[in-house]
Amino acid sequence: MESVANWNVCPGYYAKHLDDHFLYEGVPVLVHSVGVYPELVNAAGESTRDAVAHFRITYTACTTTDGQGARATTYLGISVTGHHRPELSRQHARMTAEIWDMALPEVADIGPAIEEAKRHLDVNALRAIPAQYAEAEQRIAQAEAYPMALTRVDYEAACRELGVPCLAEEACSGWGDFRYPQYDAETVLSRQLAERRWRGRLEEQAAAPAPEVAEPSIPEPAGQLWEPCEHCGKEPIYMPLHVCLDCWPRQDHR
Repeated sequence: MESVANWNVCPGYYAKHLDDHFLYEGVPVLVHSVGVYPELVNAAGESTRDAVAHFRITYTACTTTDGQGARATTYLGISVTGHHRPELSRQHARMTAEIWDMALPEVADIGPAIEEAKRHLDVNALRAIPAQYAEAEQRIAQAEAYPMALTRVDYEAACRELGVPCLAEEACSGWGDFRYPQYDAETVLSRQLAERRWRGRLEEQAAAPAPEVAEPSIPEPAGQLWEPCEHCGKEPIYMPLHVCLDCWPRQDHR
C-alpha cells in the first residue's frame, strides 16, 4: 500500500498553508484553511492539482487583534470535500462535492473538529462524484430541447414539462452565472429556461412597432405685438410663435 511518505507538498506560495496531510484508504487528504490551495505530488509526478482524486478538510478561521496588539484566532466552521479527477470529455477542470460540514461556535481549538471531520471521510462518496456530475449534466441538458428564445406561453409549458419553478417576467434574465456544482442541477435548469424567456422578451421588444408620435398641435394666434416678423419682417406678430399671420404654420388668417 502506498505510504504518505511518497507524497510531498507542491512548492509554491500555498505550500506553507498546508497544516497536515495523510492517506485515508489510500486516498490523499489535505488539511488547511479555506481560501488557500496547497497541493500534493507523489514520486510518480501525479498531483492533486490535476490528476489524483483526494479529500480536503478545510476550516474557516477569524483572527482578531485587541488593543494591546495580542492576536486571537477562533474557528467558525469545518467541512470535508471530495475532489475527483475529471474525464477528458468533461468540461469541468475538477469535480468537487461537499461530503460533510459543521458550523462551530467560535472555538479556539480546531483540533477536535478536525478529528471529527476525519470520521466523515467516505471513499464511496468520493467515487460517486463523477456519477453525480453526469446525472446533473443530463438533467441540465434537457433545456437544450427548447428554442433559445421562448414566448411566455412556451416558457410556462417548458417549466411544467421539466418540473421546475416558473419565474415571473421580471425574474427572467440573462444575468448571473448559474453553474453546477455551485448551484444544484434544478436551479441551473430553471435559470437556463428563464434566460430563454428573457431572450424571447428581447426579441418581442425589438419586433414591437414604434409608438405613434402625435403631431404637435398648432396654437391659436394671441397677444399681438407691433414688432417685425422674424421670417418676413411684417408687423404685427402674434404670440406665442412670434410670427405674423402670413407665416403662421399651416393656417391662413388673412
